Amino acid sequence: MKWLKKDWNLLLNFTQLYLRHIVRKNQIDEAFSILNQMKTLPHCQPDVFTYSTLIKPCVDACQFELVESLYEEMAERMLSNRESARRSRRRKQAHLTELETQVSQLRVENSSLLKRLTEINQKYSDAAVDNRVLKADVETLRAKVKMAEETVKRITGLNNTMFHGMSEMSSIEMPTFDWKPF
Repeated sequence: MKWLKKDWNLLLNFTQLYLRHIVRKNQIDEAFSILNQMKTLPHCQPDVFTYSTLIKPCVDACQFELVESLYEEMAERMLSNRESARRSRRRKQAHLTELETQVSQLRVENSSLLKRLTEINQKYSDAAVDNRVLKADVETLRAKVKMAEETVKRITGLNNTMFHGMSEMSSIEMPTFDWKPF
């Protein structure tokens, strides 16, 4: 879009130069025709330079009615441009106010998110510590289970030995006593 703006400026400058050339040749009717064409083009609107270029030959030709109409047009354009600039400044101010409101809201949201992130990081740190403690407890319990299993194996191994010994003992006949109390 920058090149387009540059091209419109070139068109305006070229039109103004051509207008100046026509005026120097005293072709005032042709110059006013160009002025009217400029008014129809959106980016080639007449400015103070354009009006000044037309006013001087009108004064020289004593066409004061044309001078007066050019001054009136120029004054109307100046008022219109001022009002347009005022509206533009209002829009810009409204946009700036809206952006400031957004910045304020985003700062509040950012602060809230940072607070939430801090809380989540703290919970994560706490959970990591708890996890390490639980892993240590698991390892301790595994060691205890292993010791218990070894103890059970030893006891079971002894019991098997005892059971084998007892079973051998039970196969030996023992004398029976008939004992009766007096």
